Amino acid sequence: MLHKLKENLPVIEILLGFCIFTAFIFQNNLTSAVISLIFFIYIWLFTSIILNQYKLKHFISIIAYSGIAVSISLFFILGVEELPYPENAIIFHSEGIVKSLFIFFVSTIPLIIMNRANNTAVSNQVPNQPISKETKHSFDDEKWEEASMDDLESGNFEPI
Repeated sequence: MLHKLKENLPVIEILLGFCIFTAFIFQNNLTSAVISLIFFIYIWLFTSIILNQYKLKHFISIIAYSGIAVSISLFFILGVEELPYPENAIIFHSEGIVKSLFIFFVSTIPLIIMNRANNTAVSNQVPNQPISKETKHSFDDEKWEEASMDDLESGNFEPI
């Protein structure tokens, strides 16, 4: 039981951090939400290092997804405003939208670089095999002959 807890403790910490982040966002408290998210990322980092579970790929993913969550929250808190009159009217604030798009852009750069590095690593592992120009037939060549243009136009042939 204790071994399973040690295995899953970093994941539980990150999920708890995102839950607390979401709770603060629903209260429209962006500052507390970001501070709690950063705090839980550091707790995850220290726990992962202590339990020898730290991987740079996971750290980059957590930072990137946290940035995406912050940018989406920033967009809805600072970029969009609902007005009471006319009914259901929405105003978009360009400053809030630009801030959220910038954070989203910066947060997705590590994911793109990591994905690109994974693709090049996989392509380097595939051995270059020469392409053979001979094709193996699964039929008897003596029983079949190549269709002429007249046969193709008439439709009196059987495809293999």
